[in-house]
Amino acid sequence: MVSAEPIVHHPPMNRPCTCHLEIFALSFWLLIGGLPIGCSSVSKPALTDGAPLQTADGAVLADAPRSDGDGTARPDASPVDASAQDALAGDAAIADAATDGGSGAPSAKLMAIGGVGTHDPLAISIDDQGTITIAGNTSSSFPFTIGKMSVTASAPYGWVAQLAPDWTPRWLLPLWGSSTGSVTLGAFARSGKAAIIAGSFSDLLQFPPKQLIDGKNGRRFVARFDSQGTASWVTTFVGGDLWPQALAADSKGNVFVGGWFTGTATIGTTKLTADAGGKHDAFLAAFDPKGQPLWATRFGGVHDDDVTAIAVTATDRLFVGGRFAGTVSFDGLLARGIDHLDVFIGEVERKTGKFLKLRPFAGKDRDSLGTLVAHGQTLRAGLQVRGDISLDPMQAPYTAAGYADALVVELTSDLNLVEVQAVTSNGTLLSLLAPDLAAEGDRRWIAGIATHEVTWQQQTAKTDPGVYLAQEDRNPSAKARYLLHALRPSRESYSLGGVVAHGGAPIVFGRYDGTLTYAGTTVSANLDGRLFLWRP
Repeated sequence: MVSAEPIVHHPPMNRPCTCHLEIFALSFWLLIGGLPIGCSSVSKPALTDGAPLQTADGAVLADAPRSDGDGTARPDASPVDASAQDALAGDAAIADAATDGGSGAPSAKLMAIGGVGTHDPLAISIDDQGTITIAGNTSSSFPFTIGKMSVTASAPYGWVAQLAPDWTPRWLLPLWGSSTGSVTLGAFARSGKAAIIAGSFSDLLQFPPKQLIDGKNGRRFVARFDSQGTASWVTTFVGGDLWPQALAADSKGNVFVGGWFTGTATIGTTKLTADAGGKHDAFLAAFDPKGQPLWATRFGGVHDDDVTAIAVTATDRLFVGGRFAGTVSFDGLLARGIDHLDVFIGEVERKTGKFLKLRPFAGKDRDSLGTLVAHGQTLRAGLQVRGDISLDPMQAPYTAAGYADALVVELTSDLNLVEVQAVTSNGTLLSLLAPDLAAEGDRRWIAGIATHEVTWQQQTAKTDPGVYLAQEDRNPSAKARYLLHALRPSRESYSLGGVVAHGGAPIVFGRYDGTLTYAGTTVSANLDGRLFLWRP
């Protein structure tokens, strides 16, 4: 955001990989006597909103008893809560190193969470006080555990969790379906102290406190939860094959959602129809602070197009980024691609959804944009590039050094190119994916995953495979302008949920397999959890 550090980061669409890389999902609930299984000393926070929850069309949601999907009524419940005294009593492995060189920066830390199971990190956010919120999915019936809080389900489910600045878990919010129905989160963002999520469900959507949505008005949803994990509103919409994968909110609480769809989709009173060719078209929609649909629009050609990232500046200018193929008109602004998938960034009028400015990046191979953030007076985009790509028509194309390079493209708010930084690899197969980005003050961070050794600003780190984190300090008096870190799991299975920064230090959220070792401590995916938080 202009004049503010980016807060929320989402993994790019292309991060899932079944060769050397895997992606990584949270929660349903079994309650016995009102307490989650595996929990002790759990308290119920007071509910913060007494008004009935409503859908966008004003219908009051069913105030139904909690059900396990087999007709068994379950007690009323709020998000799982834990006190600071016993939240971390042996359930998560933590390594703390000494404060960095006496500089006053937060100490290094590694924390494993999630428990055994197939958990996928979706996104991470951090507020001005250092409070962390993470979101993800669990694509099986395994429990998700953080501290002494644990939730589970008989079908895939999503989850949101909040941690204090010292990483003590505060609450865990599950979103689940029936015993056979799944819930999947596709995007996550922060709006003030609230969390905004978007996703899909197959039959029912259930969440605390005792709310149930049956899907008759659509099985795609956007929802707002307050700082205590209590739902303020949920809006559903119809899209037979629609996937929301980008979210952002402006200073007034308006919410913007983007992704792709095929066939038809209805958001509010607007019906969108994709190109008849059967490929994905991109969509973008806006909702007011109470969840009422404001507008929805589509764009795309005869090939696949989508929105993968949204950024809102501190002055509430709206920017979107994504992928396109062929020749596409963005409200009369033409983008001409070269190969299967190219990249675009555009400014959109937030009151109407109309494109005001457009910057396409066309290459000779399949390229992608994973992250778009605003900081100061600039935008920063994280790209994966294969082969050649034209970043500036007045300059020669950039050529990837390896099979795929990770690029950070910095633009002015008028979409003029400022600079390009590259993370390269000596790998020959899926070596680098689109990176995630964070910034605070004079510091910039680039986080990503790589299957081989990476090089950035003449710094080299052996990932082999693993997660890399690059830091640039633009303060002229900084001791080191460039730093490069690496975190390597013992097995080739990992994914990145995002990177954020607070107090001059970054925090990386991701998934690993096998073991991780950092600051002299080793954590195990089988014993401590398959997700991690890492602060170098």
